[in-house]
Amino acid sequence: MTEHASYIFATYSKYLSLPIDQIDQIGLNIAEDSNPIPSFDEKLLINLCSEAKNIFENEDIILKIEGNTTFVGDIHGSFHDLVRILNYTSHTPNKVLFLGDYVDRGSFSLECITLLYTLKVLYPEKYFLLRGNHEFDSMCSQYGFKKEIFNYHNPKKIEKSPK
Repeated sequence: MTEHASYIFATYSKYLSLPIDQIDQIGLNIAEDSNPIPSFDEKLLINLCSEAKNIFENEDIILKIEGNTTFVGDIHGSFHDLVRILNYTSHTPNKVLFLGDYVDRGSFSLECITLLYTLKVLYPEKYFLLRGNHEFDSMCSQYGFKKEIFNYHNPKKIEKSPK
């Protein structure tokens, strides 16, 4: 069930272990034709979404999160900020509640939602995601995520699904 999420997590893990002062360097000083943050095959992303959807469908509508919890709001496609937050939260036993608005405005909305879904699939009792207004079609159509999805492909740089 978690094969797809494990593969994506392994691909992103090099970023999650970076020292805080190096996170802003992700994607800088690279060759013009390279992709600073991995891209994934459409089929792999669809499978990840299906896995996440199954988890979300089985959660209660009203979340009951026991224990210390870190609250995170409005990532808005900022992969660097998300990595910084995950770097911090990985060193605590806290559960993490993301309050929505994962996409739009920033340049890496798809990467942010991919990483968040991956964490949800792998660690469903640590990471919780609420839907923000930018996760609705009317908002993501207006503020950039839908366009990012339609323009998402660069065959030379796409990571293939695990066999």
